[in-house]
Amino acid sequence: QQTITVPIPAGVDDQQSIGVPVEGSGQLVVVVSVEKSSYFRREGYDLHSDAKVSFTTAMLGGTAKLEGVKGIMNVKIPPGTESHHRLRLANRGVPHLQKRGKGDHYIHVKIEIPTKVSERQRQLIEEFVKEGEVADKRKEEKAKA
Repeated sequence: QQTITVPIPAGVDDQQSIGVPVEGSGQLVVVVSVEKSSYFRREGYDLHSDAKVSFTTAMLGGTAKLEGVKGIMNVKIPPGTESHHRLRLANRGVPHLQKRGKGDHYIHVKIEIPTKVSERQRQLIEEFVKEGEVADKRKEEKAKA
């Protein structure tokens, strides 16, 4: 009986085979089983994850602390980001086997809407809506002229 250490290279996908030379016995073929992540979804060398973002951050822009392959990262959320928008983080995915580089990490934005607001927050939101309606009417009037 012999103990063999099998190096598993970064980027190996589920059910991929790795050939390992065994002294005096030829080659051992190991089929890798990769555990599914509860956070990341993998498509080839690209990773996908969801990011919950407040509606104010989506509207005004800001940063979100998100989990990446190598730990927590700050991701810039551009102003006017809509729900289900996809942000691409180039070369932040799974390392390519047999060649240089990595896949991309795609962040799928999910906007969180508060279920409870204070009276003051309600007033501010209503003012915001009225301002938008006034601006829309001005645009319509300019378009008619």
